[in-house]
Amino acid sequence: MKALNQVFFLCLISVFLVSCDETKIPAKVLKVSDGDTLRVAVCEKIIRGECVPYSHMEGFMKLGFQSSTKYKNGDYGKSPNIIKLRMLGMDAPETQQQDWGKKATEFLKQELSDDKYIFIETDIEPRDRYGRLLAYVYDSKGNSMNEKMLREGYAELLILGANDKYATSFKAAEAYAKQHELNIWSKDGGLEMSPYKYRRKTKGKFKSDS
Repeated sequence: MKALNQVFFLCLISVFLVSCDETKIPAKVLKVSDGDTLRVAVCEKIIRGECVPYSHMEGFMKLGFQSSTKYKNGDYGKSPNIIKLRMLGMDAPETQQQDWGKKATEFLKQELSDDKYIFIETDIEPRDRYGRLLAYVYDSKGNSMNEKMLREGYAELLILGANDKYATSFKAAEAYAKQHELNIWSKDGGLEMSPYKYRRKTKGKFKSDS
């Protein structure tokens, strides 16, 4: 009983520090590049609600990366702990795609603007062909931003490879947005072309540069 009380106490304390779920890693948002791409720094620890980023390779090691030597061409910025992240299960309009790309980006920025740290969670396949980390993003309260972008109609469903852990709930979120004709699903001024088709039309140059 004493041991159980200690675990409960530690998890209660973690509400103010980091998530009890060890699969979710705390990180600090450095930049919202677009509606589904972020630059983050993995947190070594959370002190008084503030993220303390790793200053060396520990951030990569915590995410399962063994070395930064594979990640050249500035994919991860000047620091080896700065990671380019592509949100899983969703596909937001490109920045240049009508007004929806900018609207999706601004919505995500606004949703994360008050968070001093977030949580990230990977799935089966951790990286895409551009070397970006593929992850689910949660705000500091544990709310899924991937699902919210779908439910609010700022992104389409897109399952990348075997990363389908939350496919069922994500499909339901997209179905809700479609049913209520929210934002990109609006019949009047909605998205004219899916982000995937738009990238193919423009030779897919935007996602690798985000």
